[in-house]
Amino acid sequence: IEIELILACLRDIISARPDDEYIASLPTFIQPYISFHVLDLVGVKNVGQVMKIIENTEFGPVFRKCMEAHPQVENQVDYTAYELALRTCYFSTLLERAKRETRGRASAELRELITMRAELMNLNTIYRMKTYFQADAHRIRVTMLPFYSRLRPRQLEEMVSARDTQAFLKLLSATPYGRRIDPETGFFEGETDGVRYRATRRLLRFSTSPEVVYMAFMLLRSMETEDIVRIIEGVRYGLPPEKIEKLLYKA
Repeated sequence: IEIELILACLRDIISARPDDEYIASLPTFIQPYISFHVLDLVGVKNVGQVMKIIENTEFGPVFRKCMEAHPQVENQVDYTAYELALRTCYFSTLLERAKRETRGRASAELRELITMRAELMNLNTIYRMKTYFQADAHRIRVTMLPFYSRLRPRQLEEMVSARDTQAFLKLLSATPYGRRIDPETGFFEGETDGVRYRATRRLLRFSTSPEVVYMAFMLLRSMETEDIVRIIEGVRYGLPPEKIEKLLYKA
């Protein structure tokens, strides 16, 4: 949530969203549990002001390094660079804690839960950028999270370099995900969501590690919450039930 708040603040710098709209969107209930003051983000106009708010948190060094590499020009912020840096920090922190606090099979299972999430985010990014933006390999490559689960680095690079969506999907079909992702459904992210949901549910049921079971439980709770939000949004926009159902996590 801390990272999402920082990224939302950057988006508002870019779009110049009115402060009252931003205040209404802030989850102020979370204040006792996070490392900076939520309301300090209101009215921020540049990345330097964001830096002052988060400089004494674990995100401070990451954000400063990004500021130095990608200085802001007027309201032009290299949002992709900040998003990649912050999300890399997030997954790296999870992996570090999992390695420090568990051993053996439990450590491997936690690593699977963490790295699969990042890897599937990469696949979603490749698909979206090739399908909707016809992006070239360089433009996609700078958005990739540096984590691997069931893919080898060479395989991911080949998919990033694929000439178009169909070439990407053909390469994907030859990976461990090929049997589990059906691009013919027309909703690629729904397919990757299903992969993560099934893997997480499997570990919840069969892992003997309390740490793994707890993390799997919390991830599944998060997925259920996303499903509820998707249902509400679907009803709000008048989507038929069968279309809403395709947007939900599937067993």
